Amino acid sequence: MSGFWDSANSGQGQITIGTDFDGDTLLGSTGDQQTDKALENIPGSGKGAIPATYTTAAQAVYPVYFETLQTLADSNPRADAELAALLPSNYDDTDPSDFASWHSAHQALFIYEKHSPDGYTISSSGTTIAHFMLDEDNYPINVYALTQSDYAKLSETDKANFNDQLVALGVLDELGLTTDKTDVTDQIASFRSDVTDSGLSTDIQDVFTAQYDLILARVNNNYAISEDAVLSEIAKVAERFVRVETFSNTATPTNNGDLGYLNNPNSLDYGATIAEGIEEFMRAERAILSAQNRREALTGTSSFRDPKLDVPNLIYKLQLMYEAQAEGEQDSGTEEIRQLHKLLEDYAVMQALVNATVGLFNPENADQEKGLNDDDADSLTSTQKGAISMFDSESDFDAGREHPIEALFGATRPTFDILPDFGTVVNDGSDENYVNHRKTAWDSFSTTISDTITILNQNNQIKQNDIEDASKRQNRHFELGNNALRKMHDMIQTIGRM
Repeated sequence: MSGFWDSANSGQGQITIGTDFDGDTLLGSTGDQQTDKALENIPGSGKGAIPATYTTAAQAVYPVYFETLQTLADSNPRADAELAALLPSNYDDTDPSDFASWHSAHQALFIYEKHSPDGYTISSSGTTIAHFMLDEDNYPINVYALTQSDYAKLSETDKANFNDQLVALGVLDELGLTTDKTDVTDQIASFRSDVTDSGLSTDIQDVFTAQYDLILARVNNNYAISEDAVLSEIAKVAERFVRVETFSNTATPTNNGDLGYLNNPNSLDYGATIAEGIEEFMRAERAILSAQNRREALTGTSSFRDPKLDVPNLIYKLQLMYEAQAEGEQDSGTEEIRQLHKLLEDYAVMQALVNATVGLFNPENADQEKGLNDDDADSLTSTQKGAISMFDSESDFDAGREHPIEALFGATRPTFDILPDFGTVVNDGSDENYVNHRKTAWDSFSTTISDTITILNQNNQIKQNDIEDASKRQNRHFELGNNALRKMHDMIQTIGRM
């Protein structure tokens, strides 16, 4: 605190113009030349614009302790007679029984004098129950009781200084954190290569590689990471990329001849819904990336700083960005469900044809055989013939048959011998009658279609659950932010009434 008061414990002194509370020279008043971390410019932090009256009042309330933590680097911290007289009576004990209840200034001095730099361990029956270390501001911290949230708030210097003890005490493992980033960086590199080697357009590739690059930057900028959390985030990006890639590589159906049958029979609307899906997926991805970039610009390192960025504004902006990302994820999932419903509509066309055929059989004649629609091809619409192309077992229909949803969900479309010969039916139209089967065969095919629809619907429910989870995360961000703002307001009101 040197440079702020004329002398320690002497009440309000003269503020040195052009210096901050640590005596460091201020480089400017607009925020553009100050420290390189946005969060350090927020009022209330180490470099924030704290009114001098606040710090003066704190010094008046704690005339000794307020200065103590700033002077531990002195050659003789206990030279201050006033401080020495106020030390606990058992200060010189090897293991003071009431250490945890001491004033933080006494704890800091005890650790500095007797247990620096590894810290002071409190044990009970041979079991560690607390371990206190000094952070870079010389405040005592029980590192044994750190939560993930506490760890995230530590400076990178403290994370490095505490690391050996955190590893030895098993705290990092308990928190699910690791300093070994090899598996994560290898995964990012592998998935990134999948994108760049995909053959998709550069515009599509750039959206996904940028997301991987942001994850990698966060990994590299953190001393320890939650490997499971990062791998989960990577997997979500990879899953969305595979979805876009699968849709993009789906062939477009075209007419084969004049009878209504299709080449690349993966859908009955000639791929229109699939094409719309690609556009919607990429719109959602760009929204996700935009939210991530804006959040990174706000919380990361850059040369520009907003002098109006106080804590409430920061929370508000982060709320909006988390919501935008969550909305992008929900939109992407919702579009996938829409694609599934369109595919199920195509399945329903075939299912209706099969059920109508089954209804034509004489229940008294087990040996009776019939072709689809009682061999009446002329009464079928082009849509129904397109459905026949989708489900007929003729190998000429195999190319481009699989719908991207079927590929993503691992559902194999059932096929059946419906057309007698692809060449004679489609190419010259000389024989458009259908292959005859017994009712049991048609029943079996109908059941297979129903079973595949069940598999698709099960995946549909999973996707709906994912969307609900994203919605819950979105709401939780707002709840946390609103709670923080409400508490700030309550504190201000309380202070105002004092």
